[in-house]
Amino acid sequence: MSFHALKDLVQEFSAVLVESKASDIEIIDGLRHLKSLIDFSEYCIVKNWLIVNLDISEQEAVHFQRHSVIPMFIYAETIVEDSKQRNFQWIRTTLIKEKHSDFVFSTQNTNYFLVGHGYSCSMTIGHAYRYFDF
Repeated sequence: MSFHALKDLVQEFSAVLVESKASDIEIIDGLRHLKSLIDFSEYCIVKNWLIVNLDISEQEAVHFQRHSVIPMFIYAETIVEDSKQRNFQWIRTTLIKEKHSDFVFSTQNTNYFLVGHGYSCSMTIGHAYRYFDF
């Protein structure tokens, strides 16, 4: 996958501004609270993010439900902290397994915390493959 500038994606897909007003202390408290609710050790805190909701057909929705995933993923240009220390410059998650809040999501292996402002948009699966090699 090649890097795509967030500002270009926001413009092309008419993304809507969304803002997480969580402070650093709230993020840390949120991590502790989430850890008490679910067993996880891997997390990634990101800024400059885009929540991508996939436009899918009813047939595709059944497929996603069978695999227990939400037709959604996160793209972020800035990684604030990554518990796995993968040294990525940016990130595109796999499909979301669980949405804990508007700014906290879990994939199969990692919990993502979205901080600062970001965007939300919808796109087709075709666009997701084209832009993100999804």
